Amino acid sequence: MAYEETNWVNGKTAINSDNLNKIENELETLDQEGIIVSPTEPTTDRRKVWMQMGKNLFNANNVLGNFIVNGAGDLSANSVWTASNKIYKINSSKPYTISWKNISSTEEPQVEIAEYKKNGVFNRNNFNTLPIGTTSFSKVLDSDTAYLIIAYRNDRMKDIQLEQGEKQTEFESYVEPNIYVKNDNDVYEGFEKDYPIEIKNDKETALKFKDGTLICYARKAFDVNFKTANSRYNIDNPFIFPIEFIENPTINVTTANDADYKFCTIIGVIRDHTSISKVCLFCDALGSGTVVLHYIAIGRWK
Repeated sequence: MAYEETNWVNGKTAINSDNLNKIENELETLDQEGIIVSPTEPTTDRRKVWMQMGKNLFNANNVLGNFIVNGAGDLSANSVWTASNKIYKINSSKPYTISWKNISSTEEPQVEIAEYKKNGVFNRNNFNTLPIGTTSFSKVLDSDTAYLIIAYRNDRMKDIQLEQGEKQTEFESYVEPNIYVKNDNDVYEGFEKDYPIEIKNDKETALKFKDGTLICYARKAFDVNFKTANSRYNIDNPFIFPIEFIENPTINVTTANDADYKFCTIIGVIRDHTSISKVCLFCDALGSGTVVLHYIAIGRWK
């Protein structure tokens, strides 16, 4: 059997993009009787390889609030929409189903699906306004399409579920996929991922470390206008962390020292575990211009 010979099963080969194809190919060589797929650890049917995986592909913790998918396949600001901060891989030969729970009983649920071809090129955007009370819809992708980004009305819907199949099934919270192999003591051992893991969102970057440390940082330019001397200017919602912290992080926001910008001082910052929602600037002279801000936030992801 393949799992008796390969280093990745014994935890000696890290699961990363370079090894992913190798791992997938070797999984296919395993006898089906040697693998069990379950969101929770099996208690009776304890096969050699346990693939921890749930049916719900949609990760509710990997989303961007106040964003919608636009006609170009990119994300645009919109206060009543939530968009997935992840592209989901779908088997184009099988139907997929998106389901949800309705918050509003008097308004239509609305979902946007951005489809991407297998080479990652944007294909098309499907906007769905569905009858009041609808809780799901199913679709088959074109044969050359393999990836989705989902956006939904956050004031009308919750508990989103994305699954392969043509029927809505009972809601199940997202389970982070993992692979475990049973050792000689009948204990499942997992594989360690390569750390740090880098995740990017627009111009922002997050670094996840094995010990639970999370560092986010970014640099952006903003147009400002101080209408009088010795006045303040607020920049609203300048940064959204690519990954949410489990509690409010320690942050530092500064103006760039390597760019031509309107000279001013940061006098206040408002932040929570998801974003920096406001930066207040002070300038002793009136006038407009550009201010380049960069921040670093340090906290924990687990």
